[in-house]
Amino acid sequence: MPAKVYRPRAALTLTIPLRKGGDLVPYTYTVPVQSFHLTANDHNHADTLSCSVDWIDAGVDPRWIAGAICEFYLGNAQEDGTWDPNSEDLRFVGRLVKPARSCSGDKLTVTLEFHDYTSFFLL
Repeated sequence: MPAKVYRPRAALTLTIPLRKGGDLVPYTYTVPVQSFHLTANDHNHADTLSCSVDWIDAGVDPRWIAGAICEFYLGNAQEDGTWDPNSEDLRFVGRLVKPARSCSGDKLTVTLEFHDYTSFFLL
């Protein structure tokens, strides 16, 4: 029996509120993830997700997406390398608590830290 081959893929879908004609309209887009750290905690602490994305992929100054909510998908790509995130791949839903920029040489990176909605109920 041949060994199973894994082709892990991660995607981050951000929804941010944009002001349009006096109303707030949600804008949703997907960002490829360079690296991530997902921590599952007990019921007394919020689960956390920290993602690093390329500044170009983030699309805006990270301070502008301070009100973002995220959906984090983690899955296995097909043999040809394609992958479409679906509800079975959803691993985390939360809100942005800390956006940060960093620069290493010519590479600009945005690090985004999210807490799940448990954080609303904890003191």
